[in-house]
Amino acid sequence: MSPRISVIVPAHNAARYLYGALHSILNQSIADIEVIVANDASSDSTRSIAEAICDDRVRVLDLPRGGLASTRNRGAAVAKGRFLAFADADDLNASRRLEKQLEILDSDLSIGAVGCDQVIFSDDGSVIQRGIFPVSPGACEVAAYSYNPMSSAIVIRRELFEAVGGYCEGMELAEDYELNTRLIRARARLSNVPLPLYFYRYHAASLTNARSVEMIDTLNSVRECYWAERTPSFSFESFSWPNAGSLRAEAAPYLHLARRLWKMRSWSSAASWGASVALTNPAGAVLAIAQTGKRARRLRQQDLVAFGEVAEFAAPHL
Repeated sequence: MSPRISVIVPAHNAARYLYGALHSILNQSIADIEVIVANDASSDSTRSIAEAICDDRVRVLDLPRGGLASTRNRGAAVAKGRFLAFADADDLNASRRLEKQLEILDSDLSIGAVGCDQVIFSDDGSVIQRGIFPVSPGACEVAAYSYNPMSSAIVIRRELFEAVGGYCEGMELAEDYELNTRLIRARARLSNVPLPLYFYRYHAASLTNARSVEMIDTLNSVRECYWAERTPSFSFESFSWPNAGSLRAEAAPYLHLARRLWKMRSWSSAASWGASVALTNPAGAVLAIAQTGKRARRLRQQDLVAFGEVAEFAAPHL
């Protein structure tokens, strides 16, 4: 019988972190998974570490050097699950990550892909900050005008991933942002679990750190392309606040868009977006503008508790 969900883990010279990443995936609350380690021509012990894990849900796919986007696509091509999940070889996953993402996909068949909040942590195990993403499809669509509406830790319906052609293999950076904007242009509905379920490791060798200037340029390019192909049109129907616990995350994309329109001297549009979010979600607007010390301390405490669950997997293996 085919697994319900396939987790693709692209890995290039990932021996230092792969052991912990895989064990955090195998520790999921749902067992009906397969884990595909897409070995991107590693020259270290990446392959032997994956093979040494005694769990028949793990298999290794050896590939010629292709880069992150290509490796993810090749892993997805051999996956057997109805759903595809992605996790990087140096990051960690909360035990209920896949369970919570699948709950949304099962409860609303119109949703095509689901992300989650992520906690950024350093190589020494210190928690740095929380990445918070919008929950509703409307807010995700608006967020894409300013920033990536989902982290790289998505679960997506297999047929949707194949329909849009997967990740763009011509991109070495921001390939997840580009995919998400393409999903929205294809009329897919995106959502996020408003819980810290993915733990992004920030270290010297990570692409985000090592090529930060190039990353910013690429993000700007993706953003401008999305803007050019999908000019935002104001509608009161765009405003929906389904999750009281995520009011700030829901309001932030609209306020970002209003500021951007203001800088472009589209004053009337900027006023419409800004005033409407302030009227329909005043609490979220206030929270998005003014991060209080009390809220910051509460979020940090939540992050520390969440990270405590995966801390045993955080230490480098080599």
